[in-house]
Amino acid sequence: MPPLARRYLKTAIVFTILSVMTGMHMSSAIHIGSGIMHRWYISAHTHLVLVGGLVFAVCGVALWKLPPAERERPRLDGALYTLLFLSTLVRFSGECTLGYLVPEPAWLHWTVHTAATLQGLSLVVFLLRLWPRLR
Repeated sequence: MPPLARRYLKTAIVFTILSVMTGMHMSSAIHIGSGIMHRWYISAHTHLVLVGGLVFAVCGVALWKLPPAERERPRLDGALYTLLFLSTLVRFSGECTLGYLVPEPAWLHWTVHTAATLQGLSLVVFLLRLWPRLR
């Protein structure tokens, strides 16, 4: 298994564990009144499950199982991983933090939006990089 595929899969596992812990916090806040539940947790949890868990796992398996492209660019692939990882982490952290700040600061909304945009951009470029592997 290529090292980058392994990194994607390990990251998927860590993000999935973090998303389960977030879900447990949300459940305890809703059902037994232990903790604080705010609306931003729903978005943070959903994106961590889908992007952090599912998308990272799919990317890792795709890098592992699809044949290598004729022209490999490992630095670009590593940069895409880093961008997707950091933007997912910033988005999750920002959305979790938003509910605790009153009033919600505009700069944090812009940070979350920028992270979401970078998530989408890095994923689209990753998928375009996979296209030549589909022979």
